[in-house]
Amino acid sequence: MVQRTRIPVLLLTGFLGSGKTSLLSKWLRASEFSNSMVIVNELGEVGLDDRLVQFSSEAPILLENGCACCEAAEDLNATLERLFWQRLHRQIPKFEWMLIETTGIADPAPIMASIGTNELVAERYRLAGVVTTVDARRGPEQIAQHPECRNQIMQADLIILTKMDTASIEEANATRAAILRLRPYADIMESANSNLPAATIVNALNALAGLARTNLSQAAAEHSADVTSAFAPLAAPVTWPQLEAALETILQRYGKRILRLKGIADFDRAGNTQVIQASSDEPIERTMLTANTREIGGKTGITIIAQFVPAELIARDLLSMLTVTETSAALPVFPQRMGS
Repeated sequence: MVQRTRIPVLLLTGFLGSGKTSLLSKWLRASEFSNSMVIVNELGEVGLDDRLVQFSSEAPILLENGCACCEAAEDLNATLERLFWQRLHRQIPKFEWMLIETTGIADPAPIMASIGTNELVAERYRLAGVVTTVDARRGPEQIAQHPECRNQIMQADLIILTKMDTASIEEANATRAAILRLRPYADIMESANSNLPAATIVNALNALAGLARTNLSQAAAEHSADVTSAFAPLAAPVTWPQLEAALETILQRYGKRILRLKGIADFDRAGNTQVIQASSDEPIERTMLTANTREIGGKTGITIIAQFVPAELIARDLLSMLTVTETSAALPVFPQRMGS
């Protein structure tokens, strides 16, 4: 019998804001992942991370219907099946790697189980490894507060300490110690400015090939309590000073209850479309969308992921600061259902 060569799957996970997309974008420019297909699982009304992942082959597949470890699990398997048949029938290029970037609140265990137990997916794909990013500055706090972060670490084959360029030695050491308390023999790598080479990852994953995996039962995903998401659309262009002032106000007003804030804003309708990202303890970051990632006429707005305060409330608060002709109660806000 001819032995089938299964397509290796890299599952990239990590808590909100830990730098998954920045690393993935750089890896996909390297020869090791030049023939790759990418699935980006994202929460929110507007896909953002798929636009930031720039590479020369097929466009990333955006999985929007919730978190891949719960609501979107069936969509993930259906997407893997569809891509395999399209590859087989030469409707798309023959990709050699499947890279899956999860949401920041994904529990990887159910995703791993799903890949391993779906008959066609398990026959045609193999899980090459779980790579987890951990913010070197905020690791101990996130590990203590969020079960997703703990589960991401406990299921990881490789752990990457990210943002080493901004972390102090003391912060990085504290994060490393917190990881090792969960995984005493964890394989920990470091990345500053998202500079960890793709070759390092591929070599490490190849060294894992053939190792048996355990605990792949179809366990329910574990999520932090009271986490919600909402999208605040920016239907008309805004100026950067307007948006910056509004964002700084809500970040100060709600503090650590805002887990992540990200979106796309059109500042002058002449190509000045920018990605906006922030959290309670990081400065607001802006990135220009290049021509090949910008969608003409696409949705613009801000996705807010919050805990203990409804994200919808924060979204309405944000829009009320940007709108002087409507009351906040009349402003359109789209709540997103999170995993339970």
